[in-house]
Amino acid sequence: MRIVIALGGNALLRRGEPMTTGGQRANVKIAAQAIAPLAATGNGIVVVHGNGPQVGLLPPEIQVATLLTMVVVDPGDPAFASPAKFVGPVYGKDAADALTAKKGWTFRPDGPAWRGVVPSPEPRQILEVQPISWLLERGALVICAGGEGIPIMAPSPGPGAVAGVEAVIDKDLASELLAEDLGADLFLMATDVDGAYLRWGTPEQRRLGDVTPGELAGLEFAAGSMGPKVEAAARFVTKTGRRAAIGSLADIAGIVAGTAGTNVVAQKSARRRRSGSLAGR
Repeated sequence: MRIVIALGGNALLRRGEPMTTGGQRANVKIAAQAIAPLAATGNGIVVVHGNGPQVGLLPPEIQVATLLTMVVVDPGDPAFASPAKFVGPVYGKDAADALTAKKGWTFRPDGPAWRGVVPSPEPRQILEVQPISWLLERGALVICAGGEGIPIMAPSPGPGAVAGVEAVIDKDLASELLAEDLGADLFLMATDVDGAYLRWGTPEQRRLGDVTPGELAGLEFAAGSMGPKVEAAARFVTKTGRRAAIGSLADIAGIVAGTAGTNVVAQKSARRRRSGSLAGR
């Protein structure tokens, strides 16, 4: 079984936890303990991570390869005309204006302060798919697309050199494209909650169990957190017919088995239909 596991930033640094190396290492250990048995039983595992630390605590008998990963974006993507992805520290208005004048940076309000923003274009192609496949075929666990990958683009149509571009690619969409290109049997996004919720943060919140892309289409999720994960899961299932899942880092084994998390499926089995996954909607 080939599995792409995306470790979200909230999986390695959970909401409410202090931003310390020790805390992140503890969460990395949880991830490693959950992923190592999957790799040891013959599954082909690819781990994608955000800006958190890489998974480096796997048993030495498992070969681990870490790849810098280039992700092609379209220079005509509308995101370049409207940068919206926050990066870097916060500034006061005067400091932000000075940096705009000096370096041409773009800033937007972030609460009472100002932060730099960069484009977040759609990922179109991952260049290292073939070497990643080679490594999987030889029994390696592959860690790649760190920090959402290195965005590049071709300055002109046709073959030729590529150029780096100042942008941040959405990790969930990059992971989905990678899972799709690798022919993954399961695309799993690990975070700090046990699934996707309806009416999150209210007394009526309900976790989704098994759900189809069509059922997800009419639902709303937070744009900055669960929304991209739901979109990526639905995209993967629609394009491949295979399963995608969202759930807690500690529940990885159960998610792989289909007994935990929110599972997005092309078609529900009779058992899944009886479970009433959208009850309480």
